[in-house]
Amino acid sequence: TFTIGPGPATPGAVSLVWSGDSTIAMSYTHGAGKVLALGVDPVGGGRVGHELLPELGRQIMAMTGAKGPRRDGLELYLDPGTLNNGVAGKLSIDQMVDLAAEAKVVHVAGWNFGFTNPNDDFKYQELIDKLHARGILVYAWLEAPLVNLKMWEDWPQCRERTADGREAIVVWRNLMALEDPGCFDAAWSYWRPFLSKLNWDGVNVAELYFEADINPQDETPYHPSALARYGADPKADREKFLNWRTSVVTQLNADMLAQLNGLPRAAEMNFMLTVIDDDLDPKLARQVGSRIADLARVAKEAGATLQVEDPFTQWSKGPLRYDQAQKSLSAIAGDQPAFFDVNVVNRDDTTGAVPVTPKMTGVELGLAAMSAGRAQGRVAFYAIGTIATQDVAMIPASLAGSAATTDSGVNAPFSVFVPAPTNARRSAIVDGKPWPFGAGGVIVPKGEHKIEWSDAPSQVPGLFRFSAELGTATATESSLELRYDSRLRAFGITDRKPTSMSIDGTLLTADEFSGSVTVAAGGENRFLVKLPAGSHGVALAF
Repeated sequence: TFTIGPGPATPGAVSLVWSGDSTIAMSYTHGAGKVLALGVDPVGGGRVGHELLPELGRQIMAMTGAKGPRRDGLELYLDPGTLNNGVAGKLSIDQMVDLAAEAKVVHVAGWNFGFTNPNDDFKYQELIDKLHARGILVYAWLEAPLVNLKMWEDWPQCRERTADGREAIVVWRNLMALEDPGCFDAAWSYWRPFLSKLNWDGVNVAELYFEADINPQDETPYHPSALARYGADPKADREKFLNWRTSVVTQLNADMLAQLNGLPRAAEMNFMLTVIDDDLDPKLARQVGSRIADLARVAKEAGATLQVEDPFTQWSKGPLRYDQAQKSLSAIAGDQPAFFDVNVVNRDDTTGAVPVTPKMTGVELGLAAMSAGRAQGRVAFYAIGTIATQDVAMIPASLAGSAATTDSGVNAPFSVFVPAPTNARRSAIVDGKPWPFGAGGVIVPKGEHKIEWSDAPSQVPGLFRFSAELGTATATESSLELRYDSRLRAFGITDRKPTSMSIDGTLLTADEFSGSVTVAAGGENRFLVKLPAGSHGVALAF
């Protein structure tokens, strides 16, 4: 039994966490509230808090009914070819869309096409359309030097070679010799139609580097064209060869972005480079040819975003490792858009060290999301299929970890969604003005805001989702005016169908309007509004 205050506590529901036959955390009702009693100290002995009880945070939220701000900044990787529900084979596109529901951007593997039987090609446009209907942007995720199976089969002369002379199938990628100009052009004969014919919002050129000599026989590039281009024996001067590889990696990334900027819809798309951080592990970055300062410059010159992946050698370190990484990334990127890519995979057999937990989950994953997203409020996670569904649902709240709730509202460094304190609240006044209310709360701009909640039904149009950074909002019974900033094409979801739309004071034509406002998924009375990238004012009439 527990004794709390002047008398014994009344047992409440069930124990929250169990360890073998011993209860180590229990919930009790006491008066008008509840008490959580722990039999262990989760932060004792130098621990951060996730090591012993990774699920405790989620259980406390369930016990208390606590609600906090959420940040729409989650980006998720999705490889349709690897998703399996264990019973009926591959997941359906609708199931994939449901798994991605919390994302702002989904990066979809761009190599599941070009099969001998066209019916085996993944239905990319169907997935794109259904994600767009949820207000989610979709990027093609390229893993160059991998192109696809068809190029591997059609161009054997372009298959990369490893240090031991074999064709370069390393880990899971079939690598092409993109350092050969003819092979690079051949690769683009596959990529160009794939990227041009589908309604992508952007392209992510990820991990375009050479293979390391962690296993010496796997090192690349040893294709005849690479050796001829280098013009010397790679073993004669190791440092010289590594320097050459790094310069080629930098140039290949620049060449990829130049090709992307030549696509027919390039002006409507956002491009990014995903690169290895050479500050966290200079040795590994050197081995693969990644010099982040040079790649950041290449991205900036091409108008691209930089996505930084911490090396696998860092994965066994604590989730707050991104606090330190943020400082070096800010110094390199400056005002250039840059954010982190976090891998959630089994680590015990990849890092060479024994981590505290074999894979991030629960509190540990939440701390990593908060730490990595502290500056931008934007983090990419690998991947749908490796992260538990309940953990994906938690990430938006973790990304808003920099936001502070006050007695009267919220103070945040970027736009956040603030849920109403109870389900009975159905409208809100923000900073003294009627505010668009939707999905049980309001989206507010960065800064400090006073929020007054009401049980009365909202009299102004509602806003369920808004993927841009919100600047201001003005709402009447028949109109909604928003100022926003977005590097990407943006989506908003309203609870009424607009009858007209203006961008920066210019009324859209009938054709422009019909292409910009469609029915959204997720229930009745939801309408998707497509908005251009940049800083704009949009006025919707209802």
